[in-house]
Amino acid sequence: KIQLSNDKPSAQITHTLFNDGLWPVELAAWAITMLRLGGAVILPMPVGNSDPAGLLPNRQISLWPYARINDTRLKLGDDFIIFKAEAMLPPFKIGAYNPHGWIAYWIDGILFRKSFEVHPDLPYPDYNCNAEIYCNDQIVELESLGPLRPLLPGLSVSHVETWEVFDGLDAVPAEVQLAINLLR
Repeated sequence: KIQLSNDKPSAQITHTLFNDGLWPVELAAWAITMLRLGGAVILPMPVGNSDPAGLLPNRQISLWPYARINDTRLKLGDDFIIFKAEAMLPPFKIGAYNPHGWIAYWIDGILFRKSFEVHPDLPYPDYNCNAEIYCNDQIVELESLGPLRPLLPGLSVSHVETWEVFDGLDAVPAEVQLAINLLR
């Protein structure tokens, strides 16, 4: 379901999965947005302590077998993962748990941001990833994932994204401007 905003360049996209089968299925909704190459993906990372003493890890990333940690398109930062979407082989895929609930793409002075609900107490697929980036020699994908859950026969589950477009650096939300400044 696509619902366009009347007053700004925004849309709400509702992805719904139905279980028409005879038995429960464990699944996670997975929303893929494909974009052209030439820009940079911005994936925010968790910041701050995950426990009161600051002794436990606060970030994790998942890499697929064909992804190279030293890929020149990838920049791992404390606050953001930045990925320059350029046509190179091999393909690349990385995922992370993203408590901020958004992933963005900066290209030609335009920012596309998709936001999604985060469920911190539920497990996610791919070693607990709710946001993933995939790139090959033709496209880049911004992927948001819902939590893993059993879906009983006859029921449905929805994963809602909000898509927003911002024209020019001055229009970009403050939490994204820091990442764009890292690209310069």
